[in-house]
Amino acid sequence: GGLVMRRALETNDKVLAVMGSESELPKRLVDLVSMETKKEGRLQDERVKEVKLEEQKEKEEEKTEGETGASTKESVGTSDEDTATRGKDDVLDAAQCAMALQKDAIATDLTQRMNALAALEEEARNETDGVKKGVLLVMARMESNALTKQVQNSADLGNKLNVLLDFVDGMKSHLTAMDEKLDALGSAMGAMHADVVRLAGRPVLEVYNEWSERTKKAAGSTLPSEVYIQAEVCGPGAKEKFDPSDKDFNNPEKLNSPRPVTEAFEDFMASDANVLLLSGAAGSGKSTAYGKLQAWILNTYATERKEKDGIDVVLLPVSLPQLKDPIN
Repeated sequence: GGLVMRRALETNDKVLAVMGSESELPKRLVDLVSMETKKEGRLQDERVKEVKLEEQKEKEEEKTEGETGASTKESVGTSDEDTATRGKDDVLDAAQCAMALQKDAIATDLTQRMNALAALEEEARNETDGVKKGVLLVMARMESNALTKQVQNSADLGNKLNVLLDFVDGMKSHLTAMDEKLDALGSAMGAMHADVVRLAGRPVLEVYNEWSERTKKAAGSTLPSEVYIQAEVCGPGAKEKFDPSDKDFNNPEKLNSPRPVTEAFEDFMASDANVLLLSGAAGSGKSTAYGKLQAWILNTYATERKEKDGIDVVLLPVSLPQLKDPIN
C-alpha cells in the first residue's frame, strides 16, 4: 500500500519538486505514509479478528441450539411415550370399571339360562315319547355346552381385568352336575332302546340288509365246483301249453322259441307282469336257476333301481311247500 501511494505522489510534479529538494520533507512524507499504512494494516487485522470471533460465536450458538433441539425432541418423545402409557392405563381402568358394573348383570343372565337348562333337563327326563325325549336331550346338551363356554370366557376376562367374579365357581359346579344328569339320561335312553329292540325285534330293513350282504358274500367267496350251463325256458305260447313249437303269446308272428332263463327273467322284470312261474321236471335246474336269479336281483337289479329311481329293492324269498295255501 505504501508503494502504491508513493508512486501516486511521485507522479505529481509538485511532489516531485519537493522530493527533489534537499529538505527533509520528502522523507517525512514517506514516513507519514508508512505510518498510515501500518495503521490501516492494524485496523484490517483487528477487523479480521473480529470477524473470526463473530463466526466462532455464531458456530457456538448454532451448536448450543442443536443440543437444545435434540434435548427438546428427546423430551417430546418421552412425553409421547408417557401419553401412550397413560392412554393404555386409562383404557384398562375403563374396562375394569365396566366389568365391575356389569358383573351383576352377567351373573343374572347366566343364572336365568341355567334355570332354563334345568327345566329343559326335567322335561326331557319326564318325557315318555322316545323321539321327543331324544330331541329334548340334544337341545339340553347343546345349551349346556354353550353355557360352559360362556362361563369360562367370563372367568378369563375377569382374570385379565383383575375383577373378581364370585359367581363363576358356583356356576361351574352347577354345570358339572348338569352334565352328569344329562349323561345319566342318555345312558337310560340307550338302555331303553336296547330293551325295545329285544322286546319288539330288530327293524325289518336292518335284518334284510344283513341277510342280503351275507348272501352276496357267500355267493362270491367260493369258486364254483361245476360249470353252469343256463337252462332254457319258453313262454306259455298262444295255446298256453308251454310248447316251444307254438306261436308266441304276445306276438303271434313269432315262435315260442326257448331262450336262456336269465334273459327271460330280465324281460319279465322290465314288464308289467307280476307272476313268473318256473316249472320243470326234477333235476332240470330250477333250484340252480333260482340261485342265479336271486344273485342278479341282489346285485345288478337292486343297484340299478337305487341309482336310477332311488328305490330300495327288497327280495323276500318264500318257500311254497311251507305255506298252507300257496295259491291263495
